[in-house]
Amino acid sequence: MENNEQPSLIDSANQAAKRLEDANKIMEALIKKQEGIEARRLLGGQTEAGTKEPEISKEEKTKTDMKAYFKGTAIEKALQ
Repeated sequence: MENNEQPSLIDSANQAAKRLEDANKIMEALIKKQEGIEARRLLGGQTEAGTKEPEISKEEKTKTDMKAYFKGTAIEKALQ
């Protein structure tokens, strides 16, 4: 005898499949929305905004390297 209050194994599997299908539809809509946003960012030139380091002159680079090299020594104070 089967207990009518509890769903059968097949009913439970069908309900789980329905929830997965619904979740997949939502995920598909979100992915399409994200693709649209990314395309607009790419076409708008915003994908690399602020990622490049500012160029420094060779003299500034040398000065920075020298400070790093002599950090913690008596010469460090002379370079400031």
